[in-house]
Amino acid sequence: MAGARLALAGLFLAWGGVAVFGDPPPALRCPLLDERGAPSPRGALLRLLGGPEAPPAPGPPRDPQNAFDVIDPLGVLGEFWGPSRQPPRCELSPTAPLLPPPGTSPGSPQCHPGLGTRWWLLALGTPEGEGTALLQQRGGDPPLLNVSLLVSTQTPQTRALLGAPGQLHCAFAPPAEPFTLQWLRHRHGATRRLLAFDSAAARRTEAAPGVLLFLGGHGSPPGTAQPPGGAREVSLQLPPLSVSDDGAFVCSMSTPRGQVQQVLRLHVIAPPRVSLLPSRLSPGLPAELRCDAVGFFPLDVEIRWEHRAHGHTRPRPGDTSGDSLVTTLGPSWSSGHRRAADGTFSRSAGLRVAAAAPGDSYSCLVTHAAWDTPHRVTVVVAGATMPSVEDMAGMALVAFVIGGSACACGPRWGGGLFM
Repeated sequence: MAGARLALAGLFLAWGGVAVFGDPPPALRCPLLDERGAPSPRGALLRLLGGPEAPPAPGPPRDPQNAFDVIDPLGVLGEFWGPSRQPPRCELSPTAPLLPPPGTSPGSPQCHPGLGTRWWLLALGTPEGEGTALLQQRGGDPPLLNVSLLVSTQTPQTRALLGAPGQLHCAFAPPAEPFTLQWLRHRHGATRRLLAFDSAAARRTEAAPGVLLFLGGHGSPPGTAQPPGGAREVSLQLPPLSVSDDGAFVCSMSTPRGQVQQVLRLHVIAPPRVSLLPSRLSPGLPAELRCDAVGFFPLDVEIRWEHRAHGHTRPRPGDTSGDSLVTTLGPSWSSGHRRAADGTFSRSAGLRVAAAAPGDSYSCLVTHAAWDTPHRVTVVVAGATMPSVEDMAGMALVAFVIGGSACACGPRWGGGLFM
């Protein structure tokens, strides 16, 4: 089928369920923003109560102007506290809920500003994921905030190889109502819609070529683990990635409760192909080394040179004692970045050697975001003053073969001489 196709996937959120089945997490201190986006000096203190049946527990006096009790009937916010119960990053801000796009099945949301209630956005983040929750204020002292809609992702920052398919995770709760999904792409100030899905019609209304939608978590086969609140996965798979896919994506979910968006960042990477010429140097003669790093993305790459005197053994990782036989050299020259038709970059650097000593080595070290450690290519000066272990083993083998041949032929030759 041309364009995107719809498939079921067995990928679900690892919801902790702490807010439903265990003690609620501790109070959460978050930056509090006003309508203009300016931070409040005091911030906000949030206490997660669990479901609506969980009564507020007594606690120390709090400032009623910045303290909130959060009711979580969906049972999903507890996911953002890890096993060590470390609090997540958070931010609370007032909002006027976004209306669903015109012509979509959910129609006008129940939480539009005309209903005379106050709404908040709560942004949560952990090393494992991020989420955005729409909260409805129900009054009370301190105010009660009810979780109406949550959109979350396990891939807020994703690295993927150039030329490989990319997958972006997104899930939302609650799913027991019509919804409209949009996957958007932001690039150079413009927004492009990659995919739109209407649950009421159970069909895609728009899809870019090669894009796949994965639905899961709701209506799964019996016995399959269900996340609290019946959270539903709406992940996106991209065709083999190009440089133009590097950037921001948005998972936008519209329901009768309102519209919430979650931003994701995809980092496309391509490691450099490194080569060093010439492959061998002659002692006592001048030479110019050239190191080429080709086909890398993103742009930043570092090329440096290292000289090792003959007889030096490379230090083990973590050895910071230093060695006078190892010298880090700057390049004699370095080219600018060259860009290929596919958007990848190339760069070259050179080193001029006046007269290298026998057995010395010169290494080109390339550092790039695609690698955790620098990539090294080495050339060795010929004519070491002493043979290497490999050379000595080779000479011993040759001597053994020659000696064995002489012993085999000796008696025959001797007999011929005295006849």
